[in-house]
Amino acid sequence: MLNYSRNGLLAGLMTGLVMLIGASVYGQSLQEVMQQRGLTENDLLAAAKTYHPSGQKDDYVVFSSGGQSGQVIVYGVPSMRILKYIAVFTPEPWQGYGYGEVESMEILEQGKINGKEILWGDTHHPALSETAGDYDGEYLFINDIVCPLDMSMFLLQDFDNIRMGLPMAKANLYLGNWMLEGLWIPKFEPWQFAEAGSDWEFTLSVPPDTVLVSMEELWVPNAIHLNDEILPIGIQENSEYGLRLSTFLLGADISLLYLDGYADHPSIQVVDTTITGSPIPTQIDTYLSPTYYRSPMYGLNFSRPVFTTVIRGELGYFANRRFSNVNMQTVTSDYFSGMMGLDFTGPLGSSISFQAIHRQIMDYKSGMVDDKTEQMATATISGSFLRETVIASVLGLADVNEDAGLGRLDISYAWSDALRISLGGFLLWGNEDTLFGQFDVNDNIYLKIKYSF
Repeated sequence: MLNYSRNGLLAGLMTGLVMLIGASVYGQSLQEVMQQRGLTENDLLAAAKTYHPSGQKDDYVVFSSGGQSGQVIVYGVPSMRILKYIAVFTPEPWQGYGYGEVESMEILEQGKINGKEILWGDTHHPALSETAGDYDGEYLFINDIVCPLDMSMFLLQDFDNIRMGLPMAKANLYLGNWMLEGLWIPKFEPWQFAEAGSDWEFTLSVPPDTVLVSMEELWVPNAIHLNDEILPIGIQENSEYGLRLSTFLLGADISLLYLDGYADHPSIQVVDTTITGSPIPTQIDTYLSPTYYRSPMYGLNFSRPVFTTVIRGELGYFANRRFSNVNMQTVTSDYFSGMMGLDFTGPLGSSISFQAIHRQIMDYKSGMVDDKTEQMATATISGSFLRETVIASVLGLADVNEDAGLGRLDISYAWSDALRISLGGFLLWGNEDTLFGQFDVNDNIYLKIKYSF
């Protein structure tokens, strides 16, 4: 009996000691916890702003791209608790996605490229579906930037590429709120135009095939021959170099730019002239070559949101730009190009953009083929409907100087993820010696069916 009493006494003492220690630990005051862990009031305030007791819902739910996991991450705010991983482009073991579950295996099977299985991705830029410009929570769209679909929209259906990728090397230096970027393009690439004979062949500013020239009181036919274009040769001569200094100042993104490069389109230069017939000439042959010259550019870009509108602009000053005159001689002058634009949201969540463009030859001389000034205006309206399965856009470009322009309407419907049907058309007008008027006969209506697999 004595042993039992002694053992019971020891057990009671131990239980009381444990309860006393527990009460001491859990009965700490807020100040004691702060002192023990070295916390400040700001630390506690930050913790209180994110803490949610069990059973309480977060104020917001964030759908975030998972990057190279190929998935979407869902987490709550302000608690920052991960609620779910949504598998998209890669297998995900939490839900068994891609691990024997038939439906998910079939979805991944659709991602094959040329018969090769693609089980990885780099998800970016998720977008929630909208109704009348407001999020409706019905669908989430996510893109894979490693193996993306072709989502480009071109000015005209017959143009395969509007912008060309160029190999280059660049380096960035960050200094507080400033960023300095340097780039090197080892090989100059000029604009590429449609081949001769195409419906979209551009008319070069050259005389007709044969003209009559007054020579010693005789009218002699002058035959015009257009040679291949002359491009720079060698890495050093062919390279282009640039710098960009960017910052965020007074609520605006601002960039200063410099590019030591070539003009994208050539000037026409006389490279040789021969005269047939002696002593009385019977024919003149003039040989022309499109030639590219260096034209350093000094520029300024800026954009600033004002309420629901974004104001943006681009200014460029080009030194030593070459132009041609009616005698096919090269004339040198500086050149200015500027653009002002407005972007805002219109009715039913549509996107509306306006641009005004001004270009000017600074040292204009009589007889130059190009106009002294050019003014253009552009307008774009686009929107999505029926849960973003239908996308409609209207584009207008007007050459103010020449009363010429282009209008385009495009409506596309996503029948499925793989099948998209587009219906549209474009109208061009102006005199035949203008940029748009030379294609006046190309007005048409198109139907485009695209299947991706």
